[in-house]
Amino acid sequence: MYFENREVRQLQNSIQKTNKLWISVAEFSTGLTKIFNPIQKQAECYPYLKQLLELFFEKSENKVERELIKQTNLVGQHLHNILANLENNTQFFWTLLLKELKQLRIPFEAASKPSLQIIGFLETRLLDFKNVFILSANEDFLPNVQLAGSLIPYNLRIGAGLPTLDEQNSMYSYYFYRLLGRAENMTLFSVTGSEEMQCKEQSRYITQLKYEAPFKVKEVSASATLQWIRPQEQLIEKDNFTKQIFQEYFSGKRTVSASSINCYLRCPQQFYYKYIKGIKEVQNIAKSDDSNVFGVIFHKAAELLYQPYIGKVITEDVLHRVGKKEHLRGLILEAFRMELFDSEERSLKGKELLILDTLEYFMEKLIKRDLKYAPFTVLGLEEKLEGTLKIEVGGEQQTVVLKGLIDRIDEKDGKIRIVDYKTGHIKRTFLDLEHLFIPCDKYRNPTALQTFLYGWLFFQNTENFAIPCVYHLKEIEKEVDAEFKMGEARRGEAFVFSEHLEEYETLLQKLLGEIFGNAPYFFPTENMTECAHDTHSGICTVFGK
Repeated sequence: MYFENREVRQLQNSIQKTNKLWISVAEFSTGLTKIFNPIQKQAECYPYLKQLLELFFEKSENKVERELIKQTNLVGQHLHNILANLENNTQFFWTLLLKELKQLRIPFEAASKPSLQIIGFLETRLLDFKNVFILSANEDFLPNVQLAGSLIPYNLRIGAGLPTLDEQNSMYSYYFYRLLGRAENMTLFSVTGSEEMQCKEQSRYITQLKYEAPFKVKEVSASATLQWIRPQEQLIEKDNFTKQIFQEYFSGKRTVSASSINCYLRCPQQFYYKYIKGIKEVQNIAKSDDSNVFGVIFHKAAELLYQPYIGKVITEDVLHRVGKKEHLRGLILEAFRMELFDSEERSLKGKELLILDTLEYFMEKLIKRDLKYAPFTVLGLEEKLEGTLKIEVGGEQQTVVLKGLIDRIDEKDGKIRIVDYKTGHIKRTFLDLEHLFIPCDKYRNPTALQTFLYGWLFFQNTENFAIPCVYHLKEIEKEVDAEFKMGEARRGEAFVFSEHLEEYETLLQKLLGEIFGNAPYFFPTENMTECAHDTHSGICTVFGK
């Protein structure tokens, strides 16, 4: 690092905290400002490069690195002098610089008696070695004969006495046999039969030694067979550390959410890595065109839409008033400011404007959907609810706290609904409640389990039954029933949650008992599609089974 870690970390934290996609130069520290400095003309390229190299030279204490910086500066200065009278863009300078640096060879002085020297073939011309190891002893590498492009044909070169490939071949042969004659031991390594590495046959020198050398040539062949070994399932035992984390759940220090339950049902080991070991996903800067951020902004805009009318009756007149295009656009811009810009005033750019139009379209569809349901009363928005549940763990009674965040609670004709907005793929049908709690079942309906948990929490807090519903944004304009159906997909009947509340609670108790101790291991999922986008798949031995 050429800059203080503290400065870079502070800037990084600031960018992530405020979710900034556009950063002004004024926000950089002094050192970073020198790097992020826009160059407009070719004449400014070398002074900019020199300034950076001087900065790096001062910060570096490595002798090799400092020598590399010096040589880079010389190449840059040379290019600057050559191109001084030419009018080219900055890209031309940087392209030439990179090309020159790739061809640059920097000599280094070695100790007087080194134990090992790694050098090129031509550097052996004036040196003698007792033990020599030549790598890549294949044709086109040994000898490495390359004739520079020329307009003079081969026959004309011979007639004019110009050097050809024959002279280069002879030169390499001389260097090779000279090196061989003064060495006590020489080992040549070659690769054969490797199409992937595009290696040619053994060097002609190896063949010559086999048949013409006055001494014995020992040839050793080594090969390796690649064989796929299926990784074994790794069962993670619930050790003392895991049990200590469980105690935090029993004491109420930690809470259980629908997301954590669905995580366990997708893959118990994924639950272990995420909620027990605390291995979180890398937090990147959220972009407005990310699907999850899209959902967050929509949720916030929908909350702002009905927030002034909590506890009031939403009539068609109200919906027509709040559904005006200008009003919806203002709500979405406010949602952008609150969720993506950390409450800063900022104008939208690029893709953000496209997302604004898309969100406006979905908000209009939400209004049309609610117009068909009106009049109704909004009872709550983004309601945080908690409830306790007694479970049996190892023959003892324990208590865990469950939590949920309900997008919207409304009432019409004495019927209360819990509405959850979804932006991703969902299903409103499920076979039966028991199938919602089967781990690693690819046909399980996680949306139903989550929404039913909200219904259970609502009953725990109010002793009133609610109808779990889902508004799917992609089909919000269609005449689709928002309630769930239980049974076969096409013949399912409307699910009445109040009639199945006790069964749901019993299954929930059983599952939580399994999670927190009754099952001795966290086992991996058998459904490999769950691992495709899992953050922890790289450390899970079952991946690729």
